[in-house]
Amino acid sequence: MTRDTVANQIRQAQSEVQTAKAQAAQALAGVDVARAANAGAQQAIVTAQRQADAAEGAVSAAKANAERARKDLSRFSKLLVTEAITRQQFDNASAASQAADAQLTSAQDQESAARSAVIQSRRALAQARAQLVVSQKQAETARSQVQVMEDTLALAKSNQTSVEISGANTQSNKGLSGQAAAQVSASEAGVEQVALRKKQIATSEAQVQQSKAAYDRAKIHVRDCYLIAPCDGYVVKRTVNVGTAINPGQTVATITRGTDVWVMANFKETEIGRVKEGQPVEFDVDAFPGTKFKGKVVHLLRATGSATTLLPPDNSTGNFTKVVQRVPIKLSIVPEGNSNEKVLRQGMSVTAIIDTEGKDGE
Repeated sequence: MTRDTVANQIRQAQSEVQTAKAQAAQALAGVDVARAANAGAQQAIVTAQRQADAAEGAVSAAKANAERARKDLSRFSKLLVTEAITRQQFDNASAASQAADAQLTSAQDQESAARSAVIQSRRALAQARAQLVVSQKQAETARSQVQVMEDTLALAKSNQTSVEISGANTQSNKGLSGQAAAQVSASEAGVEQVALRKKQIATSEAQVQQSKAAYDRAKIHVRDCYLIAPCDGYVVKRTVNVGTAINPGQTVATITRGTDVWVMANFKETEIGRVKEGQPVEFDVDAFPGTKFKGKVVHLLRATGSATTLLPPDNSTGNFTKVVQRVPIKLSIVPEGNSNEKVLRQGMSVTAIIDTEGKDGE
């Protein structure tokens, strides 16, 4: 072996030593990164567990709110049958019950998402630990490779025998075996990553369900922006203006029930002895003097006007003065092509005459 050949071997060995040291430094840096990721994963587990506990508390509160809303709806249903409340109050209670149920569903979805986040964080911690093991094995392999390259450099300088060179090659093969073991660990970490991705898919599906619940709540809120009249008719009184803030149960408008027009005539109790349903009626409207309108008796109310007032008189206390009472009688209008019939309005004064001898009343 010539002097130039030995010098070339020494230079090559020195270059390989520098390369191996750089790889070892890079592997040590990877170990630090893996340790930091491991610490971050542990902190993420603590944070996710706190969020899961908070979501569980929110579910308990939402359950209590939903149960209270259901009880209110059941009570309002009974009150609606007795007409103790308005349809609007019942609809508000129904909407509140539906909103409480949607809020409970959303809270349960959030709790499920939080629990999934805890599982995901634990998977991430397992992956970080596996990556740390891989990085440590890679660092050990890199240090072994540095040692091998330094031994090779020493062999080149001392020009030892081929036996010593074979020993160095054996050490190098051991280093390569360690690297192969590290690659096996990395493959196992890849399997853990696949399982983590499946958990992430499950979490995304839970988020989709949560978004659907939020969409349902938004539809309820949009529906609450509209006031639906309980029947057809005309608005005769409006108590609010544009921009006015209203409260639940507040009256915003008064409407007529239906588009039909009828007359509620108050006859004296001494005049209704021969009045029957179906008898023809003729009446005048003060707004249209000289115009005769025809109709018929629909029915007689079962109580006098004073008996249905807000504060009816109580004659059982001895404070009694005999006064002729008025009995409301509903009269329908028979259309005869008179254009004035279309402009009759609620509250107009009329004078009605019932034909008690009519055929319908016989």
